[in-house]
Amino acid sequence: MAAAQAAEAAETAAPAEGDFVLDTGLSEETIQEAAADESAAQVAVTEAVPAEAPPPPPPPPATADEIPSGTGETRSYSVHRYETLSDIAARADVYGEADLWPILFDANRDLIRDPDRLPRVTIRIPLDVSDADKASARERARSHTFNLWDGE
Repeated sequence: MAAAQAAEAAETAAPAEGDFVLDTGLSEETIQEAAADESAAQVAVTEAVPAEAPPPPPPPPATADEIPSGTGETRSYSVHRYETLSDIAARADVYGEADLWPILFDANRDLIRDPDRLPRVTIRIPLDVSDADKASARERARSHTFNLWDGE
């Protein structure tokens, strides 16, 4: 009778035509035990290793108004094609005032030789600008004569 049950089980487990069959040489019972052991191991690992929380987002960059004068703190800015120091200084996230471009020029004299010809580089934007420095920059900006000559 056991042989009849085994034959019936073999017939019901027989693959249909076109099915892929992998003969591992292991009994069905051994395969089931291995699968159960693997599931238990995965549960144990999942329970033993808590999921890591993602790191908190970085704080937003400080604006010039949030940093006290004299800290020497700067941030970087990549100059785009045809952009001027006045354009950059006028940006709300920089100084919000075009006449403060001399502050940018002074902070980047190693990168910029002529304030009227801005190369496409990454400049430093000082964030700790005092009111006196701003007043001086405004006066310099108003008295600046632009070099319109494009020749050498």
